[in-house]
Amino acid sequence: MSIDRALWVIATLMILGVLYVARLFLLPIVMSVLFALTLSPMVRVARRRGIPNAITASGLVVTVSFLAIAAVYLLSGPVVSFVERAPVIMLEVNRKLEHLRAPLENVSRASEQLSELSAGEPDPSVQDVRIQEPGLIVEAADEMLTLGGIALVTIVLTLFLLVYNTLIYEKIVQAVPRFADKKVAVQTIHEIEREISRYLLSITVINLGLGIAVAVTMWLLEMPSPYLWGIMAAALNFMPYVGAIIGAVILALVALVSIDPVGQAALVPLAYLFRTSVEGQFITPAVVGNRLSLNPLIIVIAVAFWAWIWGVAGVLVAVPLLIIARILSEQLPALGALGHAISMTVVRRSESE
Repeated sequence: MSIDRALWVIATLMILGVLYVARLFLLPIVMSVLFALTLSPMVRVARRRGIPNAITASGLVVTVSFLAIAAVYLLSGPVVSFVERAPVIMLEVNRKLEHLRAPLENVSRASEQLSELSAGEPDPSVQDVRIQEPGLIVEAADEMLTLGGIALVTIVLTLFLLVYNTLIYEKIVQAVPRFADKKVAVQTIHEIEREISRYLLSITVINLGLGIAVAVTMWLLEMPSPYLWGIMAAALNFMPYVGAIIGAVILALVALVSIDPVGQAALVPLAYLFRTSVEGQFITPAVVGNRLSLNPLIIVIAVAFWAWIWGVAGVLVAVPLLIIARILSEQLPALGALGHAISMTVVRRSESE
């Protein structure tokens, strides 16, 4: 391996390490930048009509925060009830699937017996040391505190970015030496802003429509708390590909407990997957169109990568970060190879040339 290639490998590993170790610091910054890019066009339109940035930014941030808190409040009751009933639900699921699990249990029992025979008798002089891990409630409380801190920092940063967005853009343009590059910088910033805003706002409207459709479907199928599943569907659909699978699994488990017979319960996840498939294959392409021009394979890889680095939040920011990378690659020749990989449009143009 050459020295240059070794340096690239070391630099890549260092970047991955920083992204993972500093995720609690970087995540609210990335989230706030994406929110600011989404809401900046509204702030600019209001400024042209004489409304100061601070007033518009405060109103937008308060409105979005209120809607998020309202959604969490609506979800809190059913979610707490679902968590409390989780052991009962799993017992009921096991009971209904007992005839399917019997062959697997026989294989597992035989494997355990072979393991015991190969391990021999345990040595009585050896002490069995077990580490007591924190309970589920403690872990959930720590996770909620962490998420609350990230949300608070994100809200504050978003507010500052919206209030001082004009100053930030001016500083970025002033840092570019040549006049021609200054023009490209302004165009690039505005294009990123426009594409991110259109994408996130369009996806939000589509997901709200999907949530309503799922809630109505769950009500018709006599599922408990149908509005809960509608909100869940809208939230999970922000995760490309992954959200639909998670939602189908959750609904399948709840349907097995709530609906008899098993054949009728199977209609619930199937109906959910049908709704998400129609949305993903027809509605979203019709609304968003081919404007994003992102390679589907790269989207899957990006979702998996950011989920590994930042968890659920990484899944949410994967596509917006790809959009930013595509726009930058179109403006910066040094990133041409990256644009060729992630953009379907660039690939077709290159082939035609």
